[in-house]
Amino acid sequence: MKLLFITALLFSSFSVFANGERVRLAKLTLNENVLVQTCRDSGLKFRGIDLKLKKGVARLNEIEITFGNGSQRRIYLGRVLATEGYRSQAFMFTNARCIKSIMVRGVHTTSIYTKLVVRGLEAQRNRRHDPPRRGGRLNDFRSGMRVYNKTKSAFATIIARDIHGKFVLRFTSGTLSGRTGSGWASSDLAFLEGCTSRLCVGDNVYNTTKSAYVRVIGYDLNGRYVLRFTSGSLNGRVGHNWSNSDLAILHGSNGIYSVGESAYNITKSAFVKVVGVQENGRLVLNFTSGTLNGRTGHNWSNSDLAKLSGCGRAYCVGDRAYNVTKSAYVVVVGIQSNGRYVLKFTSGTLNGRVGHNWSDSDLARLR
Repeated sequence: MKLLFITALLFSSFSVFANGERVRLAKLTLNENVLVQTCRDSGLKFRGIDLKLKKGVARLNEIEITFGNGSQRRIYLGRVLATEGYRSQAFMFTNARCIKSIMVRGVHTTSIYTKLVVRGLEAQRNRRHDPPRRGGRLNDFRSGMRVYNKTKSAFATIIARDIHGKFVLRFTSGTLSGRTGSGWASSDLAFLEGCTSRLCVGDNVYNTTKSAYVRVIGYDLNGRYVLRFTSGSLNGRVGHNWSNSDLAILHGSNGIYSVGESAYNITKSAFVKVVGVQENGRLVLNFTSGTLNGRTGHNWSNSDLAKLSGCGRAYCVGDRAYNVTKSAYVVVVGIQSNGRYVLKFTSGTLNGRVGHNWSDSDLARLR
């Protein structure tokens, strides 16, 4: 099995886009820890991988990534049986500047030659004229720049900076609109362009504290955000001092579940769709069935969910079986994080019902 993975400068076997430019890839082999060294270009930030099996069959167990600081990230695949055309969700990690090596652990299940491709490792290059990504510096405030004055909750333009480092502002909104004032400190101001280490101005995110969708319109020197609410009781309002822990991104993955992926919530016995990923890896879910149908909630963990694809120890999603405990035929519809099954009954007193936490010992394979 051959695996293609990303590097900034070396091989050209496969490539992906990094904000419109192509980034080349290096080759790897199954169960072999291969040095990829993507540390040469400090302008790149790597955010995740997406596997695709070109042909053959293999059981994939986990991906192990070693970063430049020596830390490691293991992405457990749950013993996924990958056949030709298999494509994973995008496994995300947080804006890594340097990847030293990667290993994909798995088992060949046939003698057929297999080829596994890392289809997309998303890389993000800093924009040339953006303020530094970690919230900006004092010297990044300059004359003519539009800013947000947190103290007055108003937009303004910087007119000048005095010898004490204080700013002269002309207000363009709020109670001081059209007025000019001096003596404003950098701590009063927020940038209206660029990015922090996690989010950029213009990003749409979900505010878990207020259970509402918002847009990032600014950030201050401490990396806290100015947000415009686009839903909920604060719709249309602007507020500041929000932190990363208050926000969930609306793309990517927590390593197991990806935004847009459907799953089964075993805690609420309902189907859901993942709509956001919080800073701590927990998930924002939109319920698509059950008593919470149409509602959105946050802080759900991987253990609350079952995947609607892949395989457990003995059965895969879509397999038909006989439930010996309930004397009924069933279809496997989900795999829980502990390897147990979500089943839909197709006969018996529970016909049409869905239930979770069934084990291999509850099932008999149909011949």
